[in-house]
Amino acid sequence: LRGIDPPFARRMNGDEETGLAAASPPRHNRLASAVVSLDDTTGWAARGGDQGDDEGEKEGSPDDDAFDPEPSHSRAPPRRTPPSYLSSTHSSSSQLPSGDERPTHPLLVGDAATRNCCESFLRPQGKLGTFRGVYIPATIGIIGPTLLLRMAYVLAEAGFLLTMLMILFVALIAAMLVSGVSAIVTNGAMRPGGPYFLISRTLGPELGGAIGLLLLLEHIIASVYFLATIAEVLFLLNRGSSQEKELDYQYSQAIVVSTIFLLVAFILSLVGIRRYSTISLVFFTVKMSAVAVAMGSFLLRPGESNFGAGNPPANASVTAFFTGPSSESFNTNLFQHAHQGNDPVGEDNSGVQGFLNLFSIVFAAFSGLSCGANLTGDVKRAGYAIPKGMAWASLTGVGLFAAMAIVISSSMYKLYLVPSGAVDAVMQISISSWIIVIGMVACCMGTTIVHMMAAATMVRFMVADRLFPYFTPKRFPALDSSASWLEREWPLIFSWVLIQCTIFAGSPDKVAPLLSLTYLFFTSVMNAALLLLILIGAPSFRPRFRLFNRYSAAFGMVLPLAAMFPINAKFTLVLIGIFLGCLIFFSFTSPPVDFGDISQAIMFHQVRKYLLRLGKKKWRSAKFWRPSLLLFETRDPLSIEGKDLNLIRFANTLKKGGLFVIASVVKDGYNSTALANRESTVDAWLTLIQNERLKALPVCTVSATVREAVRQSAMLTGLGNMKPNTLVLNWPGRCLDVSKADYVSVLRDTFMSDLHLLACRNLEKIDTEEITLYEDWMQVHSAPQQELKMTLDVWAVPLVVPASQEVGSVWADYEASVNMCIQLANTLRLKGFWKRYTRMRILVLVEYDREVVLEETRWELYLTHVRMTAQVEVISLENILHKDEARTAQSSFPFYSQPFNLRPAVQDDETQQQTPYSRPALADDSAFFTKLTVVQRVELLQEQVQARSAGCAVCFFPLCPPPRTQSASEDYIDQLSAFSDNTPPVVFAHSKINVIFTDL
Repeated sequence: LRGIDPPFARRMNGDEETGLAAASPPRHNRLASAVVSLDDTTGWAARGGDQGDDEGEKEGSPDDDAFDPEPSHSRAPPRRTPPSYLSSTHSSSSQLPSGDERPTHPLLVGDAATRNCCESFLRPQGKLGTFRGVYIPATIGIIGPTLLLRMAYVLAEAGFLLTMLMILFVALIAAMLVSGVSAIVTNGAMRPGGPYFLISRTLGPELGGAIGLLLLLEHIIASVYFLATIAEVLFLLNRGSSQEKELDYQYSQAIVVSTIFLLVAFILSLVGIRRYSTISLVFFTVKMSAVAVAMGSFLLRPGESNFGAGNPPANASVTAFFTGPSSESFNTNLFQHAHQGNDPVGEDNSGVQGFLNLFSIVFAAFSGLSCGANLTGDVKRAGYAIPKGMAWASLTGVGLFAAMAIVISSSMYKLYLVPSGAVDAVMQISISSWIIVIGMVACCMGTTIVHMMAAATMVRFMVADRLFPYFTPKRFPALDSSASWLEREWPLIFSWVLIQCTIFAGSPDKVAPLLSLTYLFFTSVMNAALLLLILIGAPSFRPRFRLFNRYSAAFGMVLPLAAMFPINAKFTLVLIGIFLGCLIFFSFTSPPVDFGDISQAIMFHQVRKYLLRLGKKKWRSAKFWRPSLLLFETRDPLSIEGKDLNLIRFANTLKKGGLFVIASVVKDGYNSTALANRESTVDAWLTLIQNERLKALPVCTVSATVREAVRQSAMLTGLGNMKPNTLVLNWPGRCLDVSKADYVSVLRDTFMSDLHLLACRNLEKIDTEEITLYEDWMQVHSAPQQELKMTLDVWAVPLVVPASQEVGSVWADYEASVNMCIQLANTLRLKGFWKRYTRMRILVLVEYDREVVLEETRWELYLTHVRMTAQVEVISLENILHKDEARTAQSSFPFYSQPFNLRPAVQDDETQQQTPYSRPALADDSAFFTKLTVVQRVELLQEQVQARSAGCAVCFFPLCPPPRTQSASEDYIDQLSAFSDNTPPVVFAHSKINVIFTDL
C-alpha cells in the first residue's frame, strides 16, 4: 500500500513499535491516498491516490471524505467475496510478503465486523468527479433560458445598473448557499440523498422531512419552469420576426409541448445517474456552444441600426435596434426608463416591487445551483468535490450573466423600445436562431432530468427513513425491494406524475417567482442549520471548510427571508405555513433515529443554561412548590400490566408539572452482567413510558440491597435544584420486593433526609370505570347533589401505631404532613379525570358534639384562606369517649372558651394564618390521647375510616414516624398493614416543611 503514513498506521494498529516500514514517505499526515477498491479483473487490489479518476483530479488532493462505502443502488456489479488473505491475520512486519502474498492493512485484520467496518472506511464512495458530478448539474440550469431568453428583457425593464445590482445580489445569496452547504458536507461522511441527506442528518428527521418536502416542491416547480420555457422558445421560433410583436402565449400548446418533453426526460432519466452524466455532458457542450454563438454574434456581427439619436419607428424589427458594440448604445441602457406599452407580461416593473419582480426572474436561474448537491452518494470525494464544484458553478454563472449584460447593453440601442420587451432579442440577433433554440432546449431538458432524478432520490430516502407512518417498507414491501423494474423505479414514476400534474400551472413568468422563493427558503434553512451548529458548540462540528462564522450564517439566514416577502408575501406565508405544518406532522410521526437530532442538542444547551441559573439559588419558599416524584420500583417493567400500573399512572397524574423519575435497581454486584441488565432495564422502562404516554424519566442503579439503591437514587437523581423532592414507595410485598426491615429502614432514611415521603397501599384497587359510573349510580338512588362524586379523603388526625416513634407533642410531626395531604389531594383533583369525577373531603375528629359546628366553620375559613374547595366533615367522639360521664358545660379546649366570630374579616392576621391543627380540636391532653391506648386509638380510627369508605376513591393519611429500633420494624409495618387492610386505596404522607403558601 502506497501513501500510508507509518506513524498513523501504527496508531491505528495499536502498536507503537511496528508499522508499515516499507510504505513510501507520506505526502500528508493523513490517510488520504490509500484505498482498497474492487478491481474488475483481479477482485481486490491495492492502489494509491486517485489514478482512476476520469476527471483528472490530482492525486493526494485534500479530501477526507473519500472513504465511504459505495451506495448499493449505484453499484453496477455485486460486491465480490474478498480473498483469503484479507481474512487472515498478519502482523505488521517491516518486510512485505513476496510471491502471491498480498500486504494486509492493519485496519483489515481481526474479526468480520471489524474488517467490514474498516473496508467501508477505506473504500471510496462514488465514481463521478467534481466536473461531471457537481459542476455540470449545478451550471446546466444556471446557464440556460434565463441567460439567453430573459436577460435582454430584464435589461430593457431595469437598465444595466439595476441589472448588475441584481446579479451582485444573486452572487451574494449564492455565496451564502455555497458556504452553508460546504460547511455541512465537509463535517462528515456523505451518503446518498442529496440536500435532504444534508438537512436531515444535520437538523434531525423532523426538520429534514419538512425541508425535504419543500425541496421536493422546488424540484417539481423547477421542472415545470424549464418545460414551460421549452414551449415558449418553440413558440418564439415559430412566430419569427414577421409575426405580431406582442407575445401571445398559448397555454394549450405549452401543455402539449411540456408533456411531450417531460416524457422524453422521463425516458432519459431511466438510464441512471452515471449514464446520464454522459448525456448531461452532451447537453452542457451544446449549451455552452449556444452561449458562445450568442455572445459572438453580438460582438462580431455588424450593426443594422441607422437612426442616429432618434427613435426607431414603431414597426421596426428587433434587428433594427442592433448597433454592435457601441458606447452610445450602452449609455442609452444604463438607467431604467418608463416602459412604453411593450411589456409582454403586462406588469409595471418600476419601483422597488418591479425590481424584486425582475430579480425573481434572474434568481430563478440560480435555483439550479442546489442541484450540485443532489449526487451526494455518487460523487467521489464529496467533501471536496461539492464545495469546489458549487463554488465554480456560481462563479461561472455570475460571470456569464455579467458578461451577457454588458454585451447586450452595449450592442442594442434603447432596449426599452424593442418590441415584446426584447424577449427574443438574442434569438433574432444570433447568426442562427436554431443554434440558440437547440442550446436552450438542451439546457431545459438537462435541468428537468436533474430535478426529476433529484425529486425521485428525495422521495426514496424519505420513505427509507420511515417519515410517512402509513407508507413504509414494512407495510409495502415493494418500497424496499428491487426485484422488478417497477419496484426499482417507482420514485421516478411518482416524480414524473407530480410534474405532469403541475404542468398546468402556466407560463414560466408565473412559475419563476415561486421557484425563486423556494430556493431562497432553502438557502435560509441551510444557513440556519449552520448557525445552530455554531451556537450549540457541538464538539463533533469541525468542518474542513472554514470560510464562515456565526455572523455570516445569521446574515445568510435573514437576508433570503427578508427578500421573500417583497417578492410575493402571500406565497411566502403559504410556504412558511406548509413548512410549520410538515414540521409538526413529522415531530409526531418520525421514528427514533441514530444519526442525531439537533433539536435534542438545542434543548440540552438551553436546559443546561437554565439549570445553571436555577442552581444559583436554593428554593425555600413554598409558593411555587409542586410535587416532583421519585417512584422506586423493583418490578420488571415487562411484567407490569393492568391494575399493577395504577401507582405509576397515579404518580404521573400527581406530579402536576414537576419531575417524575422512575427508579429501579439491579440487585447484583458491580460487574459487566449487571451493567448489561441495567441497560436492558432502562430500555424496558422507556418502552413502558412510551406505551403509557407517561411524562417520566427512567433511572436504574446496580446495588446489592434495595435500601442502598434507594439511597443512591434519592441522593444522585437530578441536576442542581432540578431534582425530585418526594419519594414514592409501594407497599412491601408483591408490588415491592423488599423485606419489612429494609422497608422501614428506607422510611427511616427518608425521614432523616430533605425528601417528602409517600407510602402507598391498595392503589391497585383504583377502578376508573367504577369512579366514572359512580355519579350515574348515585343519581339513580336520588343522592344529594354534593354527594354524586367519589371523594379524595384527607384525614386530619394523627395516626400513631404502637410500634411508631413518639417524641414530645403528638401533633408536632403531623402538621406539615396533613398540610401536604391537603395539597396532594387538591393537586390530584385539578387534573382531567380526577377533576371530572371526584371531590375533596377533609375529615376531622372532635371530642364533643358542641364542637362540630365550630370546627367545621374554622376549617371552612382556613380553606377559603388557602383558596381551596373541599367538603369538611367533622366527626364527634363524645359518644365513645364520654358516654358514661356527665357532659361539662364548657369544653376544655381553650380556643372555644373565648368568644368566636364566624366572620373572617374581623379575625386578626395571626388567627387567619394559623392552621386548624396548629391549635387542634383533639389536643394532646384530650381524652382521645389520655383515656385511649395507642391500640384503641388505631382501632377507633380504623372503624371511622371503614364507616366512611363507601364513596372514597383515595385516602390520604399523615404517616407516623418509623421506630428507631430495628426490632420493632416488622411490627410497625404489620400494624400499618392491619390498619389499611380493608380501607380504600391509601397514601401515607410525610413532610417536614409547609407546602401550602398563603401570602401573595
